[in-house]
Amino acid sequence: MPGRTLFSGDAIFFGGNILLQNVPDCRLDAQIDTLRRLRLLQIDALIPSHLSFSLENGQRHIERANDALDHMLIPNQLVNAW
Repeated sequence: MPGRTLFSGDAIFFGGNILLQNVPDCRLDAQIDTLRRLRLLQIDALIPSHLSFSLENGQRHIERANDALDHMLIPNQLVNAW
């Protein structure tokens, strides 16, 4: 069983994907702040609100999203409308 588990809700998903929606309370600056704070947690298991989860090395998914931010990119979207 993993040591530190994060139930991430819609903040971060498997593969480092995020979910940006065209709704009033969805802000990219807030998402970036959340991802930067999650980077400090060093979790073992990642349990998002939808789709796949990770019981080992869950931090890699958070790091993947932050790597995109480090390169001035927006992390991959969970749902791509393009």
